[in-house]
Amino acid sequence: MEFLNPWMLLALGAAAIPLLIHLFYFRRPRRQPFSSLRFLKTLEVSAIRRFRLRQWWLLLVRTLLIVSLVLAFSRPVARGSLSQWLGTSSRAAVALVVDNSLSMTIADERGPYWRQAREMAEAFLGTLRKGDWIYLIPTSGIRSAKPEAITSPEAARAQLEALGPDPVAHPLEEILRQAAEVLQEAPVGERAIVIFSDFQRTLFRGDSVIRLPGTGRLHAIPIGTRVQDNIGIRAVEVASALLVPGQPARLRITVANYGRTPVVEALISVHIEGQRLAQGTFSLPPEEEATVELSFLPPRAGWLSGVVQLEDDPFPHDNQFLFSLYIPQRFRLLLVQGEDANTNWLELALSPEVLGTAGLAWTRISPRELDGLDLSGFDAVWIVGVQQLAEAAFTNLIRFVENGGGLCLFPAEGSSALYGRLTAALGGGVWGTVRRFERPVPFGTVEISHPLLEGLFVQNPLRPAQPESPEIFRVLPYQPGAGGRDQLIIVLATGEAFLTELRPPSGGRVLLYGLSPEPEWSDWPFRGLFAPLLYRSLLYTASADWNRPAAFPLGEPVWIPLPGSITEPVRLTGPDGVPQMLEPAFGAGRYGLRYTAMQAGQYEVRSGETFLRYVAFNSSPDEGDVRRLSAGEVEQRLRASGWTVQVHGFQDLPTAERLRTLLYGIELWPYFLFVALLLLLLEAYLSRSWVSSRQAAATEAT
Repeated sequence: MEFLNPWMLLALGAAAIPLLIHLFYFRRPRRQPFSSLRFLKTLEVSAIRRFRLRQWWLLLVRTLLIVSLVLAFSRPVARGSLSQWLGTSSRAAVALVVDNSLSMTIADERGPYWRQAREMAEAFLGTLRKGDWIYLIPTSGIRSAKPEAITSPEAARAQLEALGPDPVAHPLEEILRQAAEVLQEAPVGERAIVIFSDFQRTLFRGDSVIRLPGTGRLHAIPIGTRVQDNIGIRAVEVASALLVPGQPARLRITVANYGRTPVVEALISVHIEGQRLAQGTFSLPPEEEATVELSFLPPRAGWLSGVVQLEDDPFPHDNQFLFSLYIPQRFRLLLVQGEDANTNWLELALSPEVLGTAGLAWTRISPRELDGLDLSGFDAVWIVGVQQLAEAAFTNLIRFVENGGGLCLFPAEGSSALYGRLTAALGGGVWGTVRRFERPVPFGTVEISHPLLEGLFVQNPLRPAQPESPEIFRVLPYQPGAGGRDQLIIVLATGEAFLTELRPPSGGRVLLYGLSPEPEWSDWPFRGLFAPLLYRSLLYTASADWNRPAAFPLGEPVWIPLPGSITEPVRLTGPDGVPQMLEPAFGAGRYGLRYTAMQAGQYEVRSGETFLRYVAFNSSPDEGDVRRLSAGEVEQRLRASGWTVQVHGFQDLPTAERLRTLLYGIELWPYFLFVALLLLLLEAYLSRSWVSSRQAAATEAT
């Protein structure tokens, strides 16, 4: 038994008042005339016996009367067999949390889990009465800021009928907190949350602790009994740092085995625009993850839509992973040339005659022109021999990199201060002063495994690959920062950095050369490595963000970069074929879209009739982890909520009627009030009979 007003129990101390009155009540002797001492003695014994008996009865009745009144005002609630025997219940507010995530599409002998959950919730609605407050809160789909209360079981049943599986799942902590908040506003005595779910392991986010406002009862109703094996795709990313038309692209695919049996030679394939271009197999032990890499030759340049596919299994929602891939057709380079810098050799190395391609469009400006320039029309910015920048130009450049743009720095004699500010703002190190060598210095170490140099040198297991080294006459030393964001790619024999990559925390790619691309600094412009390394540096910096990420998650606001200066509304068309008109936004150096997708699939972005790009959205890979929590594990996670928790066993599910009794119980205050009324009548009768008997005794005595 529980009490809705437990503070009223403090009044039980009033039950001691009749006892205190009894103990300290001394009856005054009365003068009574008598004729014989013998008759007086007989009367005294019989009167005292009757007096004491009636006194104890009155004491008991009055004490029980006070106790009954106090219990009535404390509003006791009975549960279990007593509540079923009494047959009436208190008004209550209940939030039905129905799991309709994709993991609930698994079926056992009773059918799909989501349908079982809906049927059990419908049966529970059948036991409710008008006046009860009902909140129906699904765990997936579009969430309302504040669920509306439903006071009619029929209206709640209509909403429940329309509920089905949805790919956009929300954390259970947020759902329960929302349910607890709205329940506290209901003007009823009993509050309860009922969760109908398969309770997969990923239903709870990490090791987070669930704490709920207010108090109430929390019931967890497990759905389904099948232990399901499943393998799924968790992530797909573009592993190739450089994507060039006519060259293979490489995908890095993360797969997981959520089952208890090993996976042997499972088939996985890559499809681009409906055509299978790569295929492989993988094996996995139980409950393990692995990475699979597949290479393929893209059929053309530009934006491509693709999908990674697994073989069919009972849970199909994680058997494919959509992605988009961009193979650059034309690179847009902004070359910022310092006042005394010589870029002739650099421009010659990047000319179509040397590269053998017309896929490069570059623009040369002075540092003054960078102030206020719209950088969204460029893929990369190269700074050559610049010593000063206006503050607005400096900020514009930093924002361009933070938004995913590429940057490459070539120093001059007086570039240390400016370049030091740039690298410090991007999380890197500092620059020193120019060092001139008495004798030419060659390369010392070369990180040939770096993506920038990948495939540039022929690998020979008997003879490590080593590029032809130029002779370096002078260098502007760069000292990597303490944050670990710098990677030395080529280091001179004397220890100075020739080429370094800086990875800013917010995105983008930054390459730092330790010398200017002109003969006064080295004979590098005359070497065979000059043009290939510059071209790869261009590809590396210009491909900074288009393929990261290859896909976006559902239900989360994301930033989708757009090519060029797109200021007019664009049309986003999803897999349902319904177009949406969206306004582009300027995101610190690049135009793009802020969008939240609620349906998985490939989306197409157009400006007018001009195709801009593909965007892929996938449901959460956590839905594929169909491993379940035990009843004890669920109770342990919910116990910190502050509510009274009851987790029903997977094999001992309550009926709807029993669940109602467990949730609401029976308010007993009418019964205690009725008992108090009976005791009051009994007390009045005993008091009157006592007075009558005393009068009769007095008459006899006379």
